Amino acid sequence: MFYAGDMIIYGSVGVCKVEDVDTNSITGVPREYYILRPVDTDRSIIYVPTDNEKLTSKMHPMYSKKEMENIISDTSGRKIDWVENDNDRSEKYRAIVSSGKIDDMIMLFRTLHDFMQYRESVGKRLPRHEEIIYKDVFRILSEEFSTAMKLSSDEMISLLLCEQSTVK
Repeated sequence: MFYAGDMIIYGSVGVCKVEDVDTNSITGVPREYYILRPVDTDRSIIYVPTDNEKLTSKMHPMYSKKEMENIISDTSGRKIDWVENDNDRSEKYRAIVSSGKIDDMIMLFRTLHDFMQYRESVGKRLPRHEEIIYKDVFRILSEEFSTAMKLSSDEMISLLLCEQSTVK
């Protein structure tokens, strides 16, 4: 259960503040909702029914610095398996972002970062669908790392790619 004032991660949206937990009749039937406000914009509000397990499973509390260190350590050197078929790969990677699972997103970030490095080495860019996924993962991880660990984007990239052996 989350409460008003809690800072959470919500799937591919990223860091959100729980503004309130309230009963509303959005669909004409009274239902309890988490009312979320993404931190990167004050213009949108997200209503998540508290009884919708599929949607609430995408919500998790912000990780502490120690928890983030443990996740990085647990995923060290691991990546998401490459999927050859473009459509299947895009679908699988989109599902990872949507899930909000930080460990999977860290491994996906490494996978796409390596692919981006390879493409650049042969004078090409990432395909558009992978570029979008990469940017989404980067945004979500940046928000969480800057909040939990007070790291800049460059420090986060270095840490995630295991170029830095210890966390400051």
